Amino acid sequence: MIVANIEDEALLGLDVLMKSQWGPAHIKLTDGIVLFGGHVIHCTQIGQTNKLIRNIYVADNYEIPPRSEIVIDVFVDRFHDESPETVQDCILEPSENFSERFSLVMAPCLVNISQNVTCKTRIMNPYDYKNTLYQDTVIGSAEVVEHEPKILLECEDTLEVNNQNAMRRLKFHDSNLVSGKWVSKEEIIRHLTNKEKEKAETRNVPVHLKDMFQNIAPGHSETEKDAIADILNKYSDTFSKDER
Repeated sequence: MIVANIEDEALLGLDVLMKSQWGPAHIKLTDGIVLFGGHVIHCTQIGQTNKLIRNIYVADNYEIPPRSEIVIDVFVDRFHDESPETVQDCILEPSENFSERFSLVMAPCLVNISQNVTCKTRIMNPYDYKNTLYQDTVIGSAEVVEHEPKILLECEDTLEVNNQNAMRRLKFHDSNLVSGKWVSKEEIIRHLTNKEKEKAETRNVPVHLKDMFQNIAPGHSETEKDAIADILNKYSDTFSKDER
């Protein structure tokens, strides 16, 4: 008997999987295999990515009054093969049809899922009637932040703190950048990002130790770079300030 060397994709119907001459097939999705006719067939998901979807579940029943916003507790999916050291910061975002389904608005936010069992997120009801979110309802998904987040502004505009009648805004303003001329928001954000980058590269390390810091810093996290800078500042007098 000659078996053709064909590797084309095919669909196996129930007539084959259940009523073949070798008996029914055993599908083991946990192992990603199908046992069929004494053979092990490995299953591969087409278009599979390395990113796993983490659902966001409402932790309790919440009633949101008309024209108001509240902060609620939510659960974020965890996986068995991860630890608090590997997964910390996540971005919480509402599901695609969240506003249409619940008549509410959910603000995307950055949370640390390794600190507590639940996380906080903000829900707003812009309508004239109350809405209710029930426990264990899936309201969105979470995505792990692979790099340490950068802070563009420490807080909202101080003039907006007492604004309770409209959405509060973040004011991107820098006197050195503006200097009497109009600039786009993209330019302001780019400038603030570059300033944070320059600050991160120097970290107030003494002049005679900056070269050493720049040689050590690559490959370390921002937290580790801060620790290195603290050590160099603490023992700066131990190092020679000139080559003589």
